[in-house]
Amino acid sequence: MEFYTTISILSSDFSEVKKTLREAEEAGAAMIHWDVMDGCFVPNLTFGAKFIDDCRKHTGLIFDTHLMITSPQTKVAPFLNSSDIVTFHYEAIPAGAENLIKEIHLAGKKVGISINPSTDPVVLHPYLTKLDFVLLMAVEPGRGGQKLNENVYERLKILTEMRRQANALFSITVDGGVDGNNATALRQSGADGVVLGTSFVNAHDKKKLIETVSVI
Repeated sequence: MEFYTTISILSSDFSEVKKTLREAEEAGAAMIHWDVMDGCFVPNLTFGAKFIDDCRKHTGLIFDTHLMITSPQTKVAPFLNSSDIVTFHYEAIPAGAENLIKEIHLAGKKVGISINPSTDPVVLHPYLTKLDFVLLMAVEPGRGGQKLNENVYERLKILTEMRRQANALFSITVDGGVDGNNATALRQSGADGVVLGTSFVNAHDKKKLIETVSVI
């Protein structure tokens, strides 16, 4: 897969989601990122599976559903309908993640695990060859508009080396604080793709932003 850009809905106006979907498609984005927050795992509260299902008919872009929720193993089923990728947090299920990976794969979906800025990538060792994606958080999950944590560059290098040693095939996506000023450095440090949120919503020329992010 070429370097990809994913657009997060979190920072957009939820009453105009169809507009954001159209803008993402026209700008050349590869995926839509749905930040599902339950008010428990993170303090914010966003939307559920029906919201994503209702939006499915408005775009053909890949849907990556990011579950920022407690006990994702008990709540994942409704999100398997319209999602192409389901990503859950290691911190929400440090034991039993392998069973959840199997469940998502059996549903015909791709699987991602996300880890917070303070989580050592080494915790992912047992799952490296079972994953399609690792979502590396560069901010504390829960709200948009935060500044990128500079430790993400070192964590990218560590995770890239772990992937090489395990001969694994997962892609690495960086989420949080990504913009046209840091995307190239993230790519050079090992990222295969990035999530754009606030920077995309606020961009005057959204297509140019994605083109800028995609160039080394």
